[in-house]
Amino acid sequence: MTTTNPLAAFTAGAFDVRNDQPIPLSDTRFDVEIQGGLAVVRTHRTFRNVEAEAIEATITFPVPVLAQVFALDAVIDGRRLVGVAKEKTAAREAYEDAIDRGKPAVLHEEALKGVHKLSVANIAPGAEVVISAAWVTSLALVDGAGRLRIPLTVGDIYGRSGLDEVDELVTGGPNAMARLTVRSEAGEVDLVGGALHNGAAFVGLNAPIDLKVRDWRPAPLRGVSHDGRAMELTVEAAGHQEQSLDVAILVDHSGSMAGTMDPGGGSKHDAVVKALSGFQAAPRDRFDLWQFQSETSHVGVSTPGADRGPSLADLAARLAAPKGGTEIGKALRTVMARSKAADILLITDGQSFDVQPLQLARCGRRVSVLLVGEGSLEAKVGHLAALTGGDIYVAADDQLPRFLVAALDGLRQPGGQAPASESAPESLDLVRNGLRMEARWSASASDERPAGFGRAVAAFCTGLALRNLPDAAASRLAAAEGLITHMTSLVLVDEAAEAQAGLPATRKVALPPPRPSSQIEYRMRAPTEIMPLSAAAPLADEGRAAAERNPVGRPIDFARGSDGADRSSVMKGFYGRAPGPAGRQGRASPVVHEGLPRLDLMTAMSQAIDWTREPARLRAGDLRELSPSDVACILDWANAEAVSALAGSLGIDPKKLVLAFIASLKLDDRAALRLVRSLVTSEQIGAFWTLLGTAG
Repeated sequence: MTTTNPLAAFTAGAFDVRNDQPIPLSDTRFDVEIQGGLAVVRTHRTFRNVEAEAIEATITFPVPVLAQVFALDAVIDGRRLVGVAKEKTAAREAYEDAIDRGKPAVLHEEALKGVHKLSVANIAPGAEVVISAAWVTSLALVDGAGRLRIPLTVGDIYGRSGLDEVDELVTGGPNAMARLTVRSEAGEVDLVGGALHNGAAFVGLNAPIDLKVRDWRPAPLRGVSHDGRAMELTVEAAGHQEQSLDVAILVDHSGSMAGTMDPGGGSKHDAVVKALSGFQAAPRDRFDLWQFQSETSHVGVSTPGADRGPSLADLAARLAAPKGGTEIGKALRTVMARSKAADILLITDGQSFDVQPLQLARCGRRVSVLLVGEGSLEAKVGHLAALTGGDIYVAADDQLPRFLVAALDGLRQPGGQAPASESAPESLDLVRNGLRMEARWSASASDERPAGFGRAVAAFCTGLALRNLPDAAASRLAAAEGLITHMTSLVLVDEAAEAQAGLPATRKVALPPPRPSSQIEYRMRAPTEIMPLSAAAPLADEGRAAAERNPVGRPIDFARGSDGADRSSVMKGFYGRAPGPAGRQGRASPVVHEGLPRLDLMTAMSQAIDWTREPARLRAGDLRELSPSDVACILDWANAEAVSALAGSLGIDPKKLVLAFIASLKLDDRAALRLVRSLVTSEQIGAFWTLLGTAG
């Protein structure tokens, strides 16, 4: 049993016993404002440092794919600072530069479409920082009611995200409560699964916030663009279309679909079968039913006319029970190649990264997505729907049949995307999630500037326009409007703050697991201690894998990661320029000086060391946080005659030189490379490569 410092645990609000560290996120609050067909969600997170040294707090979390983040500010030591949108690499460089100088900084960036990361650097000991961010999205219209889902966590995700380790979604943290306030001018709002009292409630962070707007009513919305042009947005119900359906329905029956739809309910797969069986098709609707897990199989076709054969209910009864993995990308490719249906409806819990949205979007099919369950993830599948002009619905309650009707009704609407443009449009018309939206920009500018909800309207309309612009133009427009996209981030630096000494230790906040399939349960053993009752934490020997990828005698490229991915842009951010060839790449010589370290062992060590835990100690040459075997190797290598001589000629402690070189081998770990920057120059690293015989 691990006990904690009582005052620290009380002050921090929770303590993560898995790594013996306080959790810096002490409070979360959501303020929701709904007008017409839009909702603005403002999230306020309070980070508190109860440790003796400065820290960096990070959290990676889901957001709706269709949401547009447009504001970031921070309150640090009583000062309110406002984030500025910059090109993504420039924003990261500004943030890393602030860390090097000891200044507090905040960076909000899009890791994936639908997954964002918030980083707060150099939180001083005893300090509290409040970070506020705002995003805007349109409601989804289901059975006449507006729906808004605020995702807060995700289930276990199948496959690889493609993100660096430091940016990955992490779950397994303890649950906490957050305060929710809701204000609506578009109708009465219900909290699904709970109750609002005077527009407020406390909600758990282990389940999405689902809001239902009863008696939804449209209203014209106005804003002002960054260049002063007035804009007007009209949102109204799209209305039912009589167009017949010709749709391939692709149903997920992977193992995760066996999870409960809601606490005490049946499985997600059972709910899908029931919803499909009860759907009332029009006489000329055609359905081509498929199912997938690790493999994809054809279930059958329901055709229009008197001899239409099996009904959709008959086909749904043939769906197999859940098992296996969730290979969505392969399933979509199979259906796109073998089905003649005009559109595709993907029904899944979205718990898979096995999707390549940009590649699949080129196939020319409209793909709508119906996500099922509280732990569903919009990223990638939702991005695919947005790229192809499809809809995204998320059903996390017992209303799945109504969501299915809404998703299929959306496919009755005429398809098609707005044509690409070289400049921002003067108007936009589209149908999305049951709502018809018309945005208009005025031809002339005014002195008025957006404020309040009008700022959100401008951000939303600009976000709609970005998808039809070339990357360079879209990046400029997003930065001008202060938006977060895959090309731009929001960053702020507190230059007035006192600089913190050393390097901040990184403390990553884990999301709680979703409540229906929680892998970790927490209970209060005492007022000052939280213990995990059960936790599944699979371990991987990353060091051995790294050594196998990069043994002595194999090519090593300093500007590339061990997986071969280009890291030159990353290194440019760390050293101010991209690494040149001299002293950075070549073939490790199998003949080295006696006593010099083997490159394969150093690479393995770089993967095994936790560079985030105590960087200030490592920077000072204190190796007590490392394993005894790692310490022994570092000291042996530092005492080698050739290494000691090189360190002397460079004017650096040989132990620090060896440690910096080991850290430099893990190019996907920002904490490791911050340590490198703080200890050595790029020329000193190059000299060490030359010593090992790798200059080529």
